[in-house]
Amino acid sequence: MMTLQTRWAMWMLVALLCACTASPWESSKLSDPHEQAPLSNGMVVSLGSGSFTIASTLLDLAATERWPEAVKVIRASGDPESKSLSSSPVWDEAQVMVHQAGLSASAVGLELTMVVSLQPMSIFAPEDAEKTCPTHVAFDSGVWKLPIRLTRSKLGAVKAAAESYGALSTELVVSDLGGCPEEEDVAPSAEPDYDLLHDDLTVALAEAIAPWLSEEIPKALGLNLAITSPVSPGSKESPKSVQIDIRTSLEDEVTWWHWSEDQLIVGFDMRVVSDLDACVPDSPSPTIPAAPVPSTTGDRIWLLHTGTVNATLDGVWRNGDLCLDRPDSLSWNADLWRDHWPALSALDEGSELRARLWPSAAPSVTFEDSGTGVEATLEAEAWTVELYGLFQGADVRLATLELDITLSAQLEVGSERALWLVDPTLLITRYEPAGGLLSPPGEDVAHDLVEGWLTAVSGSLPVAWLPPTPQPADVSTKVDGSYLVFTASQ
Repeated sequence: MMTLQTRWAMWMLVALLCACTASPWESSKLSDPHEQAPLSNGMVVSLGSGSFTIASTLLDLAATERWPEAVKVIRASGDPESKSLSSSPVWDEAQVMVHQAGLSASAVGLELTMVVSLQPMSIFAPEDAEKTCPTHVAFDSGVWKLPIRLTRSKLGAVKAAAESYGALSTELVVSDLGGCPEEEDVAPSAEPDYDLLHDDLTVALAEAIAPWLSEEIPKALGLNLAITSPVSPGSKESPKSVQIDIRTSLEDEVTWWHWSEDQLIVGFDMRVVSDLDACVPDSPSPTIPAAPVPSTTGDRIWLLHTGTVNATLDGVWRNGDLCLDRPDSLSWNADLWRDHWPALSALDEGSELRARLWPSAAPSVTFEDSGTGVEATLEAEAWTVELYGLFQGADVRLATLELDITLSAQLEVGSERALWLVDPTLLITRYEPAGGLLSPPGEDVAHDLVEGWLTAVSGSLPVAWLPPTPQPADVSTKVDGSYLVFTASQ
């Protein structure tokens, strides 16, 4: 049987873990940025060749779903007096089939490659105003290469943009059906300028597909992570909640993505915004110093600055989410415990025992490699637990516990990238019970009072979530400097 101190320690720490009840990316949204200074590179994503292989497959599938038949491309409009337009073959629209899509990256930048074919189409010489003499063109296998750069929206979401119209390599198949008029007064049409037609098709293809790429490439790479998400202390969102804000840097002079050692490195700023609740002392928010981003090699790696974890804990505490005031989840029928805690006989018939929590300081956590993974050590100091019950119709304090706690546990990545604390070890560094209306309960009573509640919640709430990944993967964890490093392997 656990000691009274250990049981109450587990109760308080489980209350802390209740702060994160749902993945922030389940209903992703991004609001206007907060004025609070962000932690630069609070989260970093490092992508290797395997991520681009997966992204290529996902883009290929998405393109097939988006254009199951063909991409309709429209001839670009422009100044009809320009030399290219005035001498280009005349056509209105074409049907281009997408057969394969692939994405690659190098120190030069990102590049999209599409294998495409052109369905037979009719073109006319510029001087054939009546469109009486068509020429038919097509190609079975063309390769379109489009240079891509990552951009950011005004709100800091990752986007993708084409740097040019790209290069289309094809072998046109040209034919006609002998449909030209044979009247003597009709001058023969000049040979169409197929180079200009080729250029027109390249521009039209880029204008048709490039807007689609803006969202699809970040999604395929798993870089669609910009969110403003509440950290809910319970199953229902509170109107006053802690907000976690993740977005690319909005500073023009900041290099927020780069290529290094065959890895695409993308950094995200993080903010934790909360109110100050009356139940906690008024104290300044902790300052989190920036730290060098470790060098990484792998297909997909997430790096999380450990300061963001403490900022979240501080925000949850500052927001008052750890101040529990006799919630229904912490209540027990006092009549069932009179035999084990005789002092409860003084309470009203049918009274319930309820608990109140007053944390006077924010919890904090440190991480270190344990040889078999990462061990988290959480410190919770100056926390007060009060027990309440009904006495002559009044809700009165029955007993008080003053606690300092240290929790050590292994950090484990479970299904859907949820982070769990497993195999916890608890140390009570300060335990001061005090009576109220009654003397404190015995250890066995305290154990039984909280056992049912702990069973219900201790194994069901993860600490946090890793970002979503386009493909399932096993994840290993280590500590490198000021970062938790999560490496995904297929």
